[in-house]
Formats: sequence, C-alpha cells, structure tokens
Amino acid sequence: REYDVAEAFSGMMISVGFYATLLLLLLWIRELRLAGFAEMYIQPANNLGTFLLFALPFPLYFVWRAEGRRKLLPAFLFLLFFAALLLSTSRGAMVLAPVLALVSLVLFAIVDEEHRRGWIVSSVVLGVVCVGAAGVALRFLVPDSPGANVFDDLSRLRLIRASMLDFREYPVFGAGLAGSRNTSAYQPVAGAMRWYHMMIP
Repeated sequence: REYDVAEAFSGMMISVGFYATLLLLLLWIRELRLAGFAEMYIQPANNLGTFLLFALPFPLYFVWRAEGRRKLLPAFLFLLFFAALLLSTSRGAMVLAPVLALVSLVLFAIVDEEHRRGWIVSSVVLGVVCVGAAGVALRFLVPDSPGANVFDDLSRLRLIRASMLDFREYPVFGAGLAGSRNTSAYQPVAGAMRWYHMMIP
C-alpha cells in the first residue's frame, strides 16, 4: 500500500526517542534512589543521548504538517526529547541539544512560510531557555563542581589541541589510524587507538 515515507520515518524516529526517554527516566529514578543527585552516574548516557539527538528534530515534522490542536502532541514530544537530552548527563548531548534544536526550528521557519512567525518566536523562547539551562549543564561540565561529570586530567584538552595541529598538517587524509603522535596526550588501555574524542566537552 502507498504511504508517506517522510511521515513513516518520522514516526519511527519518534518511537526511538520516546523509548530512549523512558529508559533514561527509569535510570534517573534508580540512580536517585541508590546514589542521590550529587553522585549519580548513568552509564549508557552517551548511547541514549545519541538516540535522542537522532530523534529530536522529527516531532517538528508533525508540528509542521498537523493542523490546530494536533500540533500539541508532537510539540510536547519535541520538548520532552529536548529536556531528556539536557538531563541525560551526557556532555555531548547537553552541548548539541540546543544547537540541533535551534537549527531545526530555523530550518522549519524557512520552509513553513505560513507559520514563520511562530517558528521564529519558538526559536527565541528556546534560546532563552537554553541560556537559563546553561547553569545546569555547567554543573556537569565544569571540573571541581560537586559531582562534576568530567575527567580530572586534561587529556581531552590536549587531544583537542593535537587534533587541530594534525588537521593543519594533514588536512586531507589525516595522520593515519596507526599514528602514535598523541602518546604524550593520552594513554588508553592496551590495544586501544590514541584517537581524538568525538566531542569537545
């Protein structure tokens, strides 16, 4: 039978985001009971954050296509996924969620001329919320804060600098997977590659 591919795919991605949010909620409840907020540690935070980042823009497709009150449910799911990303304790998710959310809203503002003002207002409101939520995010990003979710050493900062130097010297093909140029910056477990971390934080 015929069906709208974009609508079906968006629905699947929303399902992925919903289940990731539900699992994250259950993990939050468990960690709060076992360790408390200051010492909580959600082991699959990065994995769940990745799924949620994939899913975040897709509720906006239904906000765009729906009419009247039917926009409310997908709008709620978008905000739910966004809140889950900010509370995931994943550094990458906390940094990328506001960026991805704002970019998505701006893109829909460009596409949806009829409701452009609403998209722009939503972007501004979300930007204000992101500024307000920055203090919560910094709680997990800044060293020496209670329960900060960062490494005590500076290996990531050294790797960021090394990645920039390598890109400057080898901008096309890179320095090679077998390169050992980063030995002084990072000492992984035996057999692991000395690679640049996937996110600045």
